[in-house]
Amino acid sequence: MGSRDDWFRSAAWAATDQEEFFARLARSRKSAAQYLRIKALSLQQAALFVDALELLSRFLQEYPGHFDTAQALLQQAQCFSALGRLEEAEAGFRHALRHEQSHGSVQTLAWIDFPWFIVRHGRRHLYSEALSVLDAGEKGPVLPLPTLRYQSAATRAIICADRGDRAQARHFARMALEAAAATHSGLSYHGSIGLVENPDPGIHERIRSLAG
Repeated sequence: MGSRDDWFRSAAWAATDQEEFFARLARSRKSAAQYLRIKALSLQQAALFVDALELLSRFLQEYPGHFDTAQALLQQAQCFSALGRLEEAEAGFRHALRHEQSHGSVQTLAWIDFPWFIVRHGRRHLYSEALSVLDAGEKGPVLPLPTLRYQSAATRAIICADRGDRAQARHFARMALEAAAATHSGLSYHGSIGLVENPDPGIHERIRSLAG
């Protein structure tokens, strides 16, 4: 027997699942927006990116002032990126960041995901923007999780390398490898959260090479 919230947390999306989901969503007036975004996340995590985008579009149209809007915008950008729709992804990340800036109570991981997107896709014309976004995000109340330290340092290492600054590239690459080797999150009660698992093979190999 599944849990009571399987209907909006599972990645099942056959015709019957869709029918049940929308029927229950219509009866969930107070929490419908949140259920819609969470279901989109479940589909996104199952690589059903087009379906996730449809739900996110509905969320953004029907609940534009919801507190989950920044997160929905970030998920939208991530789905575009996964589908190779890079221009839409780029615009989506910026939209998420702008929303956060104008609604300061909510912070997503757009500050790390956008720079990571930039280096993963070799969008060198955006390197200065990537560093500005990283700098701004790292001034906020961010948990020092190894995965965040890894992505930040790896991003900086690649940018420095592509700009010809070998010394700084080596410095940040070694910081990234140190973060990747961490076996504890640093959090007292959640030691396994935020560890670096299955890093991008291409980026990780380059980081190892830059570290010397």
